[in-house]
Amino acid sequence: MNLESEQDVYARLLTRAEPKRGYPLWCPEPSTQLPTEYHDDGYRIGDVGVVTEHGSFDVFFNICLPSSHPLHSRYGVPEGFKQIRLSDRDIESFEHFDKRGRVVSTRSITQTNLAVGGSTSGASPVQGGLNLHFNSSATEGAILVLPEGSDQHNLRNYLVFQKEALLNGKAWYEFAVTRLGRTTISPDSLYLITGFHKTSSWSLAAFNNAGRSLNFDVHFTAGNIVNGNVTAAYTWQTSSTVPCRVGPDPFEGKKNQTVFIRGIKIATRKSIFRHILGDVAISYQSPSSVLPKVHFTRGMKGLLATENGDAGQASGGSAVVGGHEQNPTDTLHPPELSDPGVHEDCGLADLSLNQAPVISKIYHPSDLINQIILDKEPSCDIAVTHDDLWADILEEVCSTCFIWLFTNAFF
Repeated sequence: MNLESEQDVYARLLTRAEPKRGYPLWCPEPSTQLPTEYHDDGYRIGDVGVVTEHGSFDVFFNICLPSSHPLHSRYGVPEGFKQIRLSDRDIESFEHFDKRGRVVSTRSITQTNLAVGGSTSGASPVQGGLNLHFNSSATEGAILVLPEGSDQHNLRNYLVFQKEALLNGKAWYEFAVTRLGRTTISPDSLYLITGFHKTSSWSLAAFNNAGRSLNFDVHFTAGNIVNGNVTAAYTWQTSSTVPCRVGPDPFEGKKNQTVFIRGIKIATRKSIFRHILGDVAISYQSPSSVLPKVHFTRGMKGLLATENGDAGQASGGSAVVGGHEQNPTDTLHPPELSDPGVHEDCGLADLSLNQAPVISKIYHPSDLINQIILDKEPSCDIAVTHDDLWADILEEVCSTCFIWLFTNAFF
């Protein structure tokens, strides 16, 4: 059974709550490794990167910034990079789109707004305190609290972005793997940001009790932030073990915390990505004249063993031979590798070993759509899908079938 990461649980559930908001991040804070001015503003429209398994956004480059920008100073930009210049009129902005105390949660969770003294009232602004009670008997749920509200920003016309992604998607993957060394990304992980919700502070939680109902009973309180100590001002109180986060810490009062992103998900064929990623070779020459020379080639799908150039058995899953996948049942373990004591005269020079990375797969609704496109169009090497597409489907088609399809198929 595959265990979901906190990002997967949170994103899978909260995308159902209000699909038009886009894709939620478990870690909304910008990376401290970004340039100072970038960190102050947070993620931007035009950012190309991936959502990590920890729930942050890993920025590779930005198609709206010049190649000379500090973001690009260390690793440069991909081949064929062309800056897309945007004006203020290209961006649609709504300040205070979410009022203070706004809560986004799954339907399974019941919310009660309490005054500081304990009596029931409407949601209070942060200055007067915020006291919320959440309850649920469902097996899973997700909550996002925005004590200071949030702003919304969107690219008005993202067709130019789609065109760039289609024309340069392969080069972007090559840049990520060969220049940045992001060898654990998957062939459908690239994301081009076209919009977001930003705030100055947030509190979030998500739970998944693996098929058993959980008596989810949580209190959330928000008070005044003193000396940047947001964890003291915002608190979750619960008797059960529920993953939750509060941030940013320290609090700086800047609206650089990206709680939702919207954009274009970019996928390439596995065969193309396999070529970009390359194979990892394991070669061993036995000191014994009886045993043959054995080569192992580790690609995306598994481990292929060959003796003197002939295909042998594979270990660890299917193997890639001449571009075709095989699913062997037997396992070949040369004694020299499984038991280093067999040949005492075996030296390090006899063995070359490089461990292939584990490919990260992060839940996103657009991945299913991109996979369908690539399956139905054999001549298509790059597929792109904007978040608006799956958001429209989830909002307009409310059948259980479609919800199951987008949250379970291919994941």
